[in-house]
Amino acid sequence: MTYGSFCMKIGLMWHGSAEDRAKQTLEGHRLEPTADAFRQQGFDVFPCVYHDGCAAEVEKQLLGFDAVQVWVNPITEDGHDRTKLDTLLRGVAEDGVFVSSHPNTILKMGTKTVVFDTKGLSWGSDVHLIHSLQDMADQLKARLPLGPRVLKQHRGHSGQGIWKITSGETPSIIKVKPATRSTPEVEMTLEDWVQSCGPYLAQGPMLDQAYNPLIEQGMVRAYLVGGCVEGFGFQEVNALVMGKEPTQRTYSGPDDDRFQDLKIQLEGKWIPELMRTLDLSHDDLPMLWDTDFMFREGGGHMLCEINVSCVYPYPESAMIPLARAFRQRLTR
Repeated sequence: MTYGSFCMKIGLMWHGSAEDRAKQTLEGHRLEPTADAFRQQGFDVFPCVYHDGCAAEVEKQLLGFDAVQVWVNPITEDGHDRTKLDTLLRGVAEDGVFVSSHPNTILKMGTKTVVFDTKGLSWGSDVHLIHSLQDMADQLKARLPLGPRVLKQHRGHSGQGIWKITSGETPSIIKVKPATRSTPEVEMTLEDWVQSCGPYLAQGPMLDQAYNPLIEQGMVRAYLVGGCVEGFGFQEVNALVMGKEPTQRTYSGPDDDRFQDLKIQLEGKWIPELMRTLDLSHDDLPMLWDTDFMFREGGGHMLCEINVSCVYPYPESAMIPLARAFRQRLTR
């Protein structure tokens, strides 16, 4: 299929097993609507299942494409991280394949550290970085008497590595509520908690953010293509809210009246400030990414996190803009 004189090959990558790769197809897959959007923009679209054991085969496949859009979480379904994949993606990018999101961009804006790096923006909050077990002990002893904290590992997804920490009945006891769905709060000693964080700190600094009670009013996710908001998701109940089961996220287009103030702030102020703070050009921005916001006391919004590695599901309203953005980038 061609769009005028345009016809290029793009791979849509997701994580799976070697068996999944052997029978990879976009027909009936969750990414089939995305593939259709790319075809409407003149692309030849191909499935690309990634697994560490198939890295050499995947690399050879990618070198036959003009671009690849990647949907692979920081921690994969089989417990691996993206170390091997990110090395592969850097290599094919150097050979001329356009990669989104590029691993270097993910390290700048797709880890929990970005919340600390941009705390000076008006979306910022009371956040700190923890670099060691001693840091963890000292900082929690100092801050927990002032109110609950939310701790986040360097890279994660779907609530993995996120906990609400609250003071217990004595200074040595804390209450820990994981953000993964249907996981109960538990009591433990502060010392045991600190020691349990060793593996997380080995991967990078952890983020310590003051718990925002307005999270009980819901969380807003803005979906972006480059620097433009192309849709929203709203979750009424988050997993950190005690006494309630988390709700599913509902999706809407970029014209949703409830979130126009957020859209204006993001496009007109916060994204340019983010780019200056992190030394990013417009071309460095991911083709598909999202930002999670909590409501702020007195009005406005507060950044919770930025997601870059695996933005799915996402609103249908963003599919054609995503494909169009790839087309414009590749034909420049």
